[in-house]
Amino acid sequence: MSVSLPDSLDYLLDGAEPLASSYDEQADVLYLARGEPRAEVTLDSEEGHLVRLDPQSYEIVGFTIFDFSRRWQQDAPLTITVPSLGFQGGRTSKPEMHELVPA
Repeated sequence: MSVSLPDSLDYLLDGAEPLASSYDEQADVLYLARGEPRAEVTLDSEEGHLVRLDPQSYEIVGFTIFDFSRRWQQDAPLTITVPSLGFQGGRTSKPEMHELVPA
């Protein structure tokens, strides 16, 4: 049984910022990127996604969504929790929850 994908794979970060997207149909993986390509580190979210961060500023660079065809049907918007980054700027960071909303 095949699952249909959405008409558009365009998403907005927290309902406001457009993200570039690329979909690997064979692997069923959606890649979302914010801004120009740059160095990144990757963390696992508690939802099973990958969060890509700039190693200097810890700004979000992008996301990798596995098993996308199933997830987009279940979660609209997709929720991603950026894990705690530990001790940062004199205090311990807390996990940040973000939503990926279809554009």
